[in-house]
Amino acid sequence: MQIEKAKALNEFFILATKTCSDFCSNESIATSIPDDVKALLHPDKFNVHYSDFKTELIENIKYYQNIDIISDYTIGCFHNITEWEGFDKDDNKRIIAKGHEIKFLIETKEAIKSLNAKITTLCTPYSNDPDVDCLDDLISEVLKKNCDFDDIFNEYMSDSENDLIKIDYRFDFENIKTRLNSANSMDEKRKLIVESMFDMEAWKIQNDKMHESKDGSIKWQSASSLYPKFEQLCNNELKRLDALENKSITATSQPVEPKENTTAAIQNLEHNPYTWNANDIDLVELIAAMHASESTKRTDGKKLTQKELFKHFQVIFNIELKNIPSNLNKAGNRKNGITPFLDKLKLSFENYVEEKETNLNKRK
Repeated sequence: MQIEKAKALNEFFILATKTCSDFCSNESIATSIPDDVKALLHPDKFNVHYSDFKTELIENIKYYQNIDIISDYTIGCFHNITEWEGFDKDDNKRIIAKGHEIKFLIETKEAIKSLNAKITTLCTPYSNDPDVDCLDDLISEVLKKNCDFDDIFNEYMSDSENDLIKIDYRFDFENIKTRLNSANSMDEKRKLIVESMFDMEAWKIQNDKMHESKDGSIKWQSASSLYPKFEQLCNNELKRLDALENKSITATSQPVEPKENTTAAIQNLEHNPYTWNANDIDLVELIAAMHASESTKRTDGKKLTQKELFKHFQVIFNIELKNIPSNLNKAGNRKNGITPFLDKLKLSFENYVEEKETNLNKRK
């Protein structure tokens, strides 16, 4: 994996923030900034370092095509940037009060903040908030559109008003099939598919552009590329359910009773009776440990990603885990040990066993 340009950008960011903070601080008595420092922090330098990194990122994504690997690459190289707490809120007041190099310092601060925002986006593997950009959105656009990554990257990261429409995972058919496997009955499965089809129509009206061809047929611009053959797949699944149900009725002369499935109950968040009672980092610690230990797996034999496991637990506990990469970093850098929650669970189980044995001895 190529990491040289990412590390160079991280080092440039450290140098730029330190230089700018030093001149903004109360202790700074310099009345002017040396020309070599101005040259170092010129806007073109920000663009050059970022452009070099972008080229490296493109090559890594094209080669690995794996969200977990690319996420490890960005988070691992840019921990200084993602953990940066920003400038002091009174820095601009100090700059103006000193009356020297005001334009240069304020413009440099804005360039640093802009770079921080871009890199933080690329260090966020995924987000439940549709208004928050993330790395997975970017890679998904490339895979869905099946076009040159460089063109997508430039369009996606631009600040123009014509941003790409983000992928809505409700219409990822593999996701729908996973939800179908959790449904209790054929009626629930049909309802899920029909609702998905109506949701798609609503999504088109709200987000997409309609084109009418000369022969009178209708084509939706984004839906055709992001969710190809979605309606056909849904209709085919409805036919498959009908065929399975008819075969089952013929074989047994009566409808098959649905098996109890607790997973289906948690799909509807409005009726979810469970909630997480510890803090977010504790849950992140637990899920990451379960994924790393491979103690959970998919029933269809496919590889279970960390992203899937995080999503599932958020559904179970009706909770939204924000800034998961940042919380993973915090969990791994805690001074009081990196597994305080797992240690607490271990102690709780030991106390439970001990108390149980004590109660049994009392009954003897």
